[in-house]
Amino acid sequence: MHVCNSLELLIKATQNRPIRIALGNFDGLHVGHRKLISGLVEEARAMGHDSVVVSFNPHPAQFFGKNGDFKKIDAPSLRRRFLAELGVSAILELPFTESLAQMTGPEFLEKIIGGLPIREVRVGVDFRFGRDRSGDVGLLETYCKAREVSVQLIDPVHVDGQLASSSMVRSILVQEGDVARAAKILCRSFCLVGTVVRGDQIGRSIGFPTANIEVTDQVIPKVGVYAGALRVQSEISPQVRQNDFLPCVINIGFRPTVDRSPAGLRVEAHVYDSWDLALYSESVELQFWSRLRDERQFSSLEELKLQIAKDIMHAKGHASV
Repeated sequence: MHVCNSLELLIKATQNRPIRIALGNFDGLHVGHRKLISGLVEEARAMGHDSVVVSFNPHPAQFFGKNGDFKKIDAPSLRRRFLAELGVSAILELPFTESLAQMTGPEFLEKIIGGLPIREVRVGVDFRFGRDRSGDVGLLETYCKAREVSVQLIDPVHVDGQLASSSMVRSILVQEGDVARAAKILCRSFCLVGTVVRGDQIGRSIGFPTANIEVTDQVIPKVGVYAGALRVQSEISPQVRQNDFLPCVINIGFRPTVDRSPAGLRVEAHVYDSWDLALYSESVELQFWSRLRDERQFSSLEELKLQIAKDIMHAKGHASV
């Protein structure tokens, strides 16, 4: 799959062949997104065309700052991997700049559709675009009809009677920490990507060494303890093969038992079947399988150790890789 950040690079990558595009933010690539993109890939293959996902970086909500400290569901590396798995030929990650933000609906369409050899555009029925979100699917259909470009409007998907959406997934993760429910909408486990940094070694001193993971620009689930797996993305450590999934217990929180003056929210993973992994500076992915419990303060380190042992036993009953 080609990854491009300009129309010129996309044209070069696809060698100016006819393309069919899916247009949107696609944050999280949930079941509704997958329905839209899978249909695009299938149709493009049948017609001998390339399938292209056109999206934006940063997310418009981050650019405008209307939602405060907006965080995406997936890191760029994750979204690219999931799109490749869906069979997409290329992804066009357009820089979302002030110039792009100020384009009217017709100007936006002229930039994208007028600049590419497009045969089909697929969007959700509620897709909006252009300055102040003034463009809608009616404008898209009118514009494309005049240029003999097909438009496919994809109806939303419901899961357990509720509309599947990125905002719903984000709310489930942050407000509930129900990663199993989020997985039903995402069609896969929620994942965090980050870099292992040095901690204060308290976990190691009590017999449960943890990897402290620095995460940026992704939504972090509700404070608590989770069952999941750690996968090493980089190739620094000779002890761990890249892409191996290592079952672990993940703690998200402020460590009230050991940190009397917490420095901030931490994401830590204890790989319970491997004692002494050298993971510092590694880029890792955390998969979240299930929520085990809330974070709480214990009266002693011994009580904390007993609870961690229980967490590990509980986590082993939730293994899904």
